[in-house]
Amino acid sequence: VAVIPLGTGNDLARVMKWGTGISSSNVLDLLIGINESETIAMDRWVIKFENDAGATRSAVDSLIVSADSSGSGSPAATTASSDSEADSEVMTVESFMACSVNHWSTAMEEQSQTFIMNNYLGIGIDADIALRFHLKREEAPEKFHSRLLNKSIYLKMSLGKMMQRSGNLCKQLPRVLSIEVDGEMVKIPSGVEGIIILNISSWMAGCDAWGSDRDDRFRPASLNDGLLEVIGVQGVMHLGQIQGNIRGGLRLAQGAALNLTLTSPMAVHIDGEPWLQPVCRCTIQPGHSAQMLRRQKRQHQHSTASANT
Repeated sequence: VAVIPLGTGNDLARVMKWGTGISSSNVLDLLIGINESETIAMDRWVIKFENDAGATRSAVDSLIVSADSSGSGSPAATTASSDSEADSEVMTVESFMACSVNHWSTAMEEQSQTFIMNNYLGIGIDADIALRFHLKREEAPEKFHSRLLNKSIYLKMSLGKMMQRSGNLCKQLPRVLSIEVDGEMVKIPSGVEGIIILNISSWMAGCDAWGSDRDDRFRPASLNDGLLEVIGVQGVMHLGQIQGNIRGGLRLAQGAALNLTLTSPMAVHIDGEPWLQPVCRCTIQPGHSAQMLRRQKRQHQHSTASANT
C-alpha cells in the first residue's frame, strides 16, 4: 500500500516518505516513486472497547451537576462569546456533552466496538481538540476547504482550549484513566491531560513525540517491532512545545499488550478520527501487519532529475 498525502496531517505518508501533501505538478514524480519504492512491514493493532452505558450515564450526570455547582456550566464562565465565529471553541461541560452526543450514541448502544489502528490512539487533550474541530467541520464544511485554513482553525481552537478556566474534562485524566502495559500498571503523572499511544514516529502533522534520545528504560521506537510507545502530554502548551520541537512527550511505557480502564467519558481518537468515548475497558493487542510502500530517497532524487530533463 502506498499512502498518498491528501489529508491535513498526513502522518503515515510522512513516515513512508511520500511527503506532506500533493499537487497536480508532482503527480508524475509520485507515480515514478511508487514504481521504485521498497516494501516494508508495518505493525497494526486491534483495539476493543467494552462500554458500560449505565456507568457512563451516571458519570455524565455527575459531571454536569458538578459543572453547574461550580459555575462552569453557565455562559458567563465560557471564555469565547456565543456570538463569535469560534463560539464552541471553549465549551461548557454541558454543551460539549450535548453537541457530541451523535459521536457516542452508537457506542452507548453497543456493548463492544473493535477498531484497527495504524498510527496512534489519543485520549484526552489532543483528542478533545480534534473532536471540537470535527464538530465544527460537520457544522459548516464549506469553511474547511484548504490545509492552511484547517490548520489555522485548529490552532485557534487549541488556543481557546488553553484559555479555558473551568469545565476542562482533560484535567481529570490521571484520576479517571488507568493503564496496564504488559502486565504492569503505569503511573500517570499529575498534570497530564493527554495520553498518546504511538505506532509510528509521526503524530500531529509530523511531530516525533517519542523522540530519538537514548533512554535505557526503552528500546528505540520502530513501526515494525511489535511494540507501542505510551507518552503523556501536559496540556495545550506542551502540545505546542512538541510541535515546535522544543521538548518531547513524557515517556511513560513501551509494550505489546495494553489494558486501559476509563471511568469517565473522555474524548478519544484513533488515527485522527475522534469521538466522545463512554466509560469503558479497552484492550490493545497486535493485529496482522501490513505491507507498505516506502519511497526511497536516492531513487526519488534521481526520478525528479529525470522528470525535469
